[in-house]
Amino acid sequence: MILTPEIHTKRLLLRQVEENDAEAIYAWTGDIEVCRYLFYLPNRDLETTRKIVGNWVRKRRHFAWLLTLNGTPIGEFEIIKDLPDKGFEIGYEMAKAYWGNGYMKEAGEAVLSFMKEQGYAYAYAETDMENVSSTHLLEKLGFEVIGEETRLIEKVGRMVRLQKFQKAL
Repeated sequence: MILTPEIHTKRLLLRQVEENDAEAIYAWTGDIEVCRYLFYLPNRDLETTRKIVGNWVRKRRHFAWLLTLNGTPIGEFEIIKDLPDKGFEIGYEMAKAYWGNGYMKEAGEAVLSFMKEQGYAYAYAETDMENVSSTHLLEKLGFEVIGEETRLIEKVGRMVRLQKFQKAL
C-alpha cells in the first residue's frame, strides 16, 4: 500500500485522500462542468463517490493528494500509473469555484518536485485538445507536446482528440 506524504506549498496543504473526504470530492466529481473533459462521466450521487473513494483508500497503488486551502478540500492531484524508464502519468481536477487562482499550478510544481526526489525521470500527461485550460496548465508546468491521438474513451462513450505531453524532471 502506498502512503501519500503531506506536501506544504505557499497556500496549500496536499495530503492523502481519506474515506471521509468523499463528500468534498463529490463537489467536483459530480459537477458536469468540471468533468466535461475528463475520461469519466460525473458521479451520479454522493454514494457513488463514497464507493470510489473507499476503493482508492483500500487499494492505494499510487500517490494521490487532496488539495486543501485553509482546511477546505478544493481538488486532487494524483499519479495515475507508473510508466517505463522511471516515468509516471499525472491526473488532476479541481472544484470550479477555485479555478483561475493558480492553485493547480502550485500543487503541480510541488508534486513534480517530490516525484523527482523519489527518483523519477519524467512525467507524462494527456488532455482533451478542447481543454484549453488543462493545456495551458501543462505548458506552465514545463510540459512539452509529444504527440496527438484520437481515441474512443469508453467510459464517456465518445471519440476524444488527445494531446500528449511530457516533462523531463
